Amino acid sequence: MPKKTYAPWDSAEFLDDAEARLAYLQAALEENDPEFFVKAVGTVARAMGMTAVAQETQLGLPSLYKALSGERDPRIGTVMKVLGALGVRLTVAQKRLDAAPATPRHGKDFKDGKSSNQEQEGRL
Repeated sequence: MPKKTYAPWDSAEFLDDAEARLAYLQAALEENDPEFFVKAVGTVARAMGMTAVAQETQLGLPSLYKALSGERDPRIGTVMKVLGALGVRLTVAQKRLDAAPATPRHGKDFKDGKSSNQEQEGRL
């Protein structure tokens, strides 16, 4: 039986309207994987035309390809510039109620200002 060959998949070929690109980025962000999201931003940038995105962001084309490859950790400012050029922006929203709450990084509970570390040790 002859061996089948397949063309490489490129999601950028199917992101031909703003609604599809937005849904793609939202789904990528929901994965909670920064590398995956950055790579998705790169895919959308390719779908819209990387040269135009580079011009809009005033970033060099080679630097833009590297930053959005998913193999680097680009600065948040770079990602935000690219998202702006793509016509989207990041927003912050409350986690779903079924998700476990995160422990505050600095030991402060936002709702009452008490130190969660002190509370756990019975110092309050």
